[in-house]
Amino acid sequence: MKDAIVAFILVIFAWPICTADAEVIKWDCNYPIFTSLDGLQKTSKTFAFKINLDTIDRRAFMEGSIGLSELIIHVGTDSISFMEKLASGAVQTTTINVDNGESIHSRNTILRDYKNDKKVFVATQYFGNCKRLR
Repeated sequence: MKDAIVAFILVIFAWPICTADAEVIKWDCNYPIFTSLDGLQKTSKTFAFKINLDTIDRRAFMEGSIGLSELIIHVGTDSISFMEKLASGAVQTTTINVDNGESIHSRNTILRDYKNDKKVFVATQYFGNCKRLR
């Protein structure tokens, strides 16, 4: 397993630097279950997005329902994580298990409660899978 992890890290970071051809690794992420302050819930419509990782530029983007967002990349021995910085200062993270594609997407968002004229946290955690397309 350790050899597979080392190979994965080399593919993402070392090998592309030695070649002229860019490789874009793509994941299709789907999350049918989430939890919030209201508890664990199954959604009627699966929350979904795609992640594109350019191995030459070492840049990643999330492709969702409202367009593209640039992501910060963190590669570890067992997983790869992506962090999206929001204008509010909050962050959202996606972590993918490199062995089986299991994934958790955590949203820590601050929204305006117009009824009470204040800003409130909306924290959710989504459970699902990211299928590697290439």
